[in-house]
Amino acid sequence: MTYRRNDEIQEGLVAYLKSKTEITSLLYNGDAEQIKEYNWQGTVAYYPCIRVRIFGNRPDDDCYKSVYTASILVFDENASSQHADQIAGIISGILRRRGFSSSGVAFTTKVTNTIHAIRQDMKTWRSEILVSGIAS
Repeated sequence: MTYRRNDEIQEGLVAYLKSKTEITSLLYNGDAEQIKEYNWQGTVAYYPCIRVRIFGNRPDDDCYKSVYTASILVFDENASSQHADQIAGIISGILRRRGFSSSGVAFTTKVTNTIHAIRQDMKTWRSEILVSGIAS
C-alpha cells in the first residue's frame, strides 16, 4: 500500500463509474466516455455527462493510505432538473458505503451529501454528490 496521488484517485473513481451500466446508460448515447475528470477541456461537451473532482487528499496516520474527498457532478440540459437528480441518486446508491478496486487503487467510499440540482447556466442543470473515503 502506498500514499495515492490525486490523479490516481481521480482516475480510479472515473474508471469505476464508467464500469457501471446503470449510470452510463443514462448518459448521452449511453457513452461511458461522457464521464471525465472535472478539469477536462475538450471543445465539445454532450449532455447529460459526469465530471469527477478531487478536492482533498491527505495521508492517513500510518502514511500508507490517502483520506480523500471528492465531488461527482452531473450536468444535464433537459428542461427539468429531474434527470440530473435521478443520475445523482443512482450514483449515490452505488457509492454508498462501498469498497472496490479500480485502476490499481483500493477504495472505500462514503457518500456525505447529495445536492439537489441547481442551474449551472441558462441551459444546464448541475447535481452533485460529495464523497469521502480511503484510497490505498
